[in-house]
Amino acid sequence: QFETVHKRKDGSLYPVEIHLQFSTLGVNPVFMAIMQNITERKKAEEKIQQQNEFMDSIIESMPHPFYVIRADDYYIVTANLAARARGALTDETCYALAYNRHSPCDGMDHPCPLKEIKKTKKPAILEHIHYNNDGDAMNVEVHGSPIFNSEGDIVYMVEQIFDVTERKSAEE
Repeated sequence: QFETVHKRKDGSLYPVEIHLQFSTLGVNPVFMAIMQNITERKKAEEKIQQQNEFMDSIIESMPHPFYVIRADDYYIVTANLAARARGALTDETCYALAYNRHSPCDGMDHPCPLKEIKKTKKPAILEHIHYNNDGDAMNVEVHGSPIFNSEGDIVYMVEQIFDVTERKSAEE
């Protein structure tokens, strides 16, 4: 099977998909071709591509680190430019990135946003101490929001990080 472009009698072009099949009927080989106009499919694919590019530009334009984290294993699957500038990589856990830990956050000092969201099935806002690329501590507000599958299970968490170090210093 392959795609190509055909020309109508009026000179306009349209995309087609051609399926080829070879078989034998008795002693004579038979070559069959099925051609299908795929104009509507191509339009739909183009629209999806445009929507994906638009969503990517929105996420990339956010000035604060933005992540999408898998709920089952804490791995980052998407990170925006601000997050990547802080060293975020896909195929890395959120706790390894923020704390250089080998296990998820726990306890009162660093409650895990994902654990909280799994427990309540609601967005959570927590304060943490994160470390920047230079190893300096910074106070952050972690905003986490659940993403559910069709069965109502949490499959991802959207997380945004806001540096609140100046505010915390002013409060003290």
